[in-house]
Amino acid sequence: MAEIKVNRLNEFQTSRFANLVVKTLFNTLKAKKIALFGFAFKKNTGDVRESAAIRMAKTFVLEGAVVNIYDPKAQKDTIWQALQGVGISCAQRINPNSANT
Repeated sequence: MAEIKVNRLNEFQTSRFANLVVKTLFNTLKAKKIALFGFAFKKNTGDVRESAAIRMAKTFVLEGAVVNIYDPKAQKDTIWQALQGVGISCAQRINPNSANT
């Protein structure tokens, strides 16, 4: 039960932050460039499972932004797989620029 509450709170905070970014940038991300520095779930790992950055990238793309992702530990293919898992295709506005390509 406590785990469910923590997960809901994490999802709420991620959504709240992504919406704050949109609001701060005049309520639109169309044709704007957003950089995500760090994509992994935990510091100093390449593990992107359940990363908040996945949901933020999706929100930003759906709002029309071009999203550039940099994570020195996460593999480019792993980033793509995580994004495809939430419905973001390679053709959409995502540029994963991992140091480990």
